[in-house]
Amino acid sequence: MMQQYLGIKSNYPDTLLFYRMGDFYELFFDDAKKASELLDITLTARGTSQGQPIPMAGVPYHAADAYIKKLINKGESLVICEQTGQTTGQGTGATMERKVTRIITPGTAIEEELVEEKSDNLVASLCVKDEHYGIAWINLASGDFQAETIKDIQDVNNEFARLRVNELLLQDEQPGLLSGLPNTKLYPAKHFDKKIASDLLTEEFDAKFIQDMPEASICAAGALLAFMRETQLNPLRHLNPPKSHNTEEVIIIDPQSRLNLAIDSGGTSDMDLFNLMGKTATPMGARFLRQQLHRPIRNIDILQRRFDAIEELIATDAYKELWKSIKPSGDMERSLARISLRNARPRDFQRIDLTLAVVTSLRDNSILNSGDSSLKSELVNSIYKDLKSLPELQDILHRALEETLPATIRNGGVIADGYDKELDELRQMQKNRGDYLIQLEDKERKASGINTLKIGYNRASGYYIEVSRAQAENVPGHFIRRQTLKNAERFITPELREYEDKALSATANALAREKYLYEELFTLCDKFLQELKKNCSALMRLDFLVTLAERAVTLNWHKPELSLSHVIEIEEGRHPLVEHHLSEPFIANNLLLDEQQRLLIITGPNMGGKSTYMRQTALIVLLAHIGSFVPATKAKIGRIDRIFTRIGSGDDLASGQSTFMVEMTETANILSNASNDSLILMDEIGRGTGTYDGMSLAWACANYICSKVKAYALFATHYFEITELAKNLEGAGNVHLVAREHNNDIVFLYQIKMGPTNQSYGLQVAKLAGVPQEVVNHANEIMAELQNNNSTGPMAPKELPGQPHSKQQKDMFAEDKLRNKLKEIQLDDLTPREGLIELYKLKDLI
Repeated sequence: MMQQYLGIKSNYPDTLLFYRMGDFYELFFDDAKKASELLDITLTARGTSQGQPIPMAGVPYHAADAYIKKLINKGESLVICEQTGQTTGQGTGATMERKVTRIITPGTAIEEELVEEKSDNLVASLCVKDEHYGIAWINLASGDFQAETIKDIQDVNNEFARLRVNELLLQDEQPGLLSGLPNTKLYPAKHFDKKIASDLLTEEFDAKFIQDMPEASICAAGALLAFMRETQLNPLRHLNPPKSHNTEEVIIIDPQSRLNLAIDSGGTSDMDLFNLMGKTATPMGARFLRQQLHRPIRNIDILQRRFDAIEELIATDAYKELWKSIKPSGDMERSLARISLRNARPRDFQRIDLTLAVVTSLRDNSILNSGDSSLKSELVNSIYKDLKSLPELQDILHRALEETLPATIRNGGVIADGYDKELDELRQMQKNRGDYLIQLEDKERKASGINTLKIGYNRASGYYIEVSRAQAENVPGHFIRRQTLKNAERFITPELREYEDKALSATANALAREKYLYEELFTLCDKFLQELKKNCSALMRLDFLVTLAERAVTLNWHKPELSLSHVIEIEEGRHPLVEHHLSEPFIANNLLLDEQQRLLIITGPNMGGKSTYMRQTALIVLLAHIGSFVPATKAKIGRIDRIFTRIGSGDDLASGQSTFMVEMTETANILSNASNDSLILMDEIGRGTGTYDGMSLAWACANYICSKVKAYALFATHYFEITELAKNLEGAGNVHLVAREHNNDIVFLYQIKMGPTNQSYGLQVAKLAGVPQEVVNHANEIMAELQNNNSTGPMAPKELPGQPHSKQQKDMFAEDKLRNKLKEIQLDDLTPREGLIELYKLKDLI
């Protein structure tokens, strides 16, 4: 046995081998040690090797899925080796026939028990050629295969953050490349060779699919295809040819901005846009929705068709009926993938059967079938045309499958009675052995005229017909002598022999026949694979549209208008997540950004709604670019290529970066990559450093964005001085969030008004947050003192209230410092604002 294990293991040296032994999957040697640690299972020993005990650990086969999922989530790959035949040999040399039946990796798992139903499971590869980065990725569940070439490493990181790949292949000659990403795996460099990759892609698909692909994309795609062939033990029938992915067709959102906008927490929180939107009828519809949220498109024609479809679904109330109609199809996409890869379970075929019934129902539905009462939407009609009834396949599946199915084919019970004559006979033989023998006995008595004739059975002789020795000469000619006894003769007939052969192996034969018929279902579905994939895609897209219609009605969202002009105009916009979780009505606000007003400087108290106002703008823009209605009574949105956010603060402990360094890194990314079609949200730039440094940086950033980049920008700040920028900078304007003071308390009105604020209400917010009254009173005294001294910076010359009095020592070098500083200033090179800042600095030297 151990020789067999080592022979199989030698083919998979770096992968955990689950070796089936009876009711357990066993692991040996280093695999056992690793599994014991990762799975927290007992490490034992079995036999010896070179005089040392062989480490062993195991998991029950009936509970293996839970352990496998845990390993996959930890980035491990594993090989499943099953018992597939009879024992050969005798005694200690006996060996059970085994073979590898499945290779599971983090990016290729598609079993229901191993993957999240609403998330894609992706495997990707990265190749570097001539300073270009080729990326390829495969969604095995859908058969989607895409590739692209990117020039900038930051964009590569952004793309992988968007895709959330579960497994990433890197050339083994470049181990340091993107090594910080999870689930990276080194793969032989030969697979990334252009010729080898091209030949492999051409062999699997067609040369025309790679003619226009850049070299880096070809190499990445070829290496990924090689990996898929290694890990999938069956032909990749459902895999689509690689399609070039163009980032210019989508709105780019960097990982930090996705986090700031709470687009998709990946299951760590319910407070995100995906959870609010994800009320789809099917898991595959939810995955499609998630893809759209992470890849908002810029094609106005496609988006307009989605708007029109949703508008008609709402106007006719059709979305309600269609949602109910689609739901029984479930996760057809993954069921179809498992069938294609010969990894399906009985319920996957049942899901295909149910889905075909859904398709037939939709084809016959007056809402869709091109009649006078049907929907006129171009997009809905194109979906309807992709829906194909498959009566032959549906009929066979419906007749073949039991209504209630077991989890696996292992013990039968999958194929229904009446589907196959041979199987029915075998089952009937199992159920009615006694009845058949009584009928046969009666038949032979009448035919032979021997009333004492009887049918019997023993393990030594099998089935026989017994007559007395006196009647032996009267038996019919088709009786074949089997055994002579003292007082009787035993015979067998061709009919009884046939029955014996069937009866003695009826259970085994019935199971074997059932498994054969089950395998035929795989071949049958292969015949209709492309039609089934089209149905799957059509149902998924219809589910997406129906869900967007339902969300629009339920959440009171309205159809946006897309424009090629430079404008974002929103009337009564609302933050979808905040509104959904509020117990009271949300205060809606307007916004206008255009050529005349590109930058809005937003002031107002903490907790007054500045961040909410900015975020809702970005979310409205995002929703419009997936084709959804938006939380506003009216929205006109122009060209958008990227969405940037610099909101929130926090040290990056992992990389040793301070709050201010993180802030500046994100700011640098925005200023370097934004264009005039970008939407920028910046909140409290410069707060992580000194007052003058922070204010200067905030001023300079706002000025650069407005005058150089000319992007759409919302710029929230507590530096009141920044509001002066709007007076002299073309394209800049001021708005503020309204608050009122009542009985020394603050009341937030959450309303946007034109112009800057005149008060920050910081002390009132501190009181509201529960800061002790003594501290708030002391802060009031300090603020009054600062205001009396008309100081904008830290009070050095005069003592602050509450401090012990101490005599200030005169700085004997102050005059020299002041004189030297004045000499350094180049007055002709200063703007009025820069001059004011220098004046403040000079005042500090006095």
